[in-house]
Amino acid sequence: MLTLQLGDTTDNIVVTLKEKSVLINPYYLFVFQHITTKQIISFIAGTDLSVYPDRYSEFAVSLSLFTVSGQYVYHVYEQASNSNLDPTGLNLVENGRMHLLPTSKLSYTKYSPVNQFTTYGG
Repeated sequence: MLTLQLGDTTDNIVVTLKEKSVLINPYYLFVFQHITTKQIISFIAGTDLSVYPDRYSEFAVSLSLFTVSGQYVYHVYEQASNSNLDPTGLNLVENGRMHLLPTSKLSYTKYSPVNQFTTYGG
């Protein structure tokens, strides 16, 4: 599962795309869909930042595209085009889930209960 923080400008994601790719130098189309709102966010990944591209792929993602925190389902497709955002007919190379955390960390409040005992002599 990918985990990203809403409010950050960019973050890197690591995925394994080469093992199911059939094109020589493909462009990768990422399609994210929010589980609750069904909002779809699509973009084409930039340059692979991985030191070992046959083992894994690493891409910088602009988080300004995302506006709603929560869980997303994502699909990654390979293609020859560097501008197509329609996944119809493309080869699916990876899918999974992404958790987009809210902008601020959650703070917890600790309550100290007052213990009061009443005893009866008898």
